[in-house]
Amino acid sequence: MGMERIQSMTSMRINEIFLKKNSMKSMIANEKKSARARSTEMTADRLVEIFNAPQSRNFFLKCAWHLSEDQIWTAVENSQRKKIKSPVKYFVACCSKELAKI
Repeated sequence: MGMERIQSMTSMRINEIFLKKNSMKSMIANEKKSARARSTEMTADRLVEIFNAPQSRNFFLKCAWHLSEDQIWTAVENSQRKKIKSPVKYFVACCSKELAKI
C-alpha cells in the first residue's frame, strides 16, 4: 500500500511538471504572437498615416503580416517618387504583386 502511494505521488508530480512545461511553451508562443500582432498593428497604423488611407487599413494589416519590413518600406519609398501620381495605388500594386508570390 505504501509503494502504491509513492508511485501515485510520483506520477502526479511528473504530470504536474509536464503540464507546467506545456503551459510555459504555450505562454511563450502566445507572447510571440502578441508581439507580432502588435508590430503588425503599428506598421498598418503607420501606413494609414503615410497614405492618409484609413479605408485601406485591412490591406495594410495583410501586408504587414505577410511581407517583410524591407519589402513594405521599399514600396513606400518608391511610391513617394515625383513621377508617381497616386502613391497609395502604387503601393497597393507593389504589395499585391509581392503577396501573389506567397
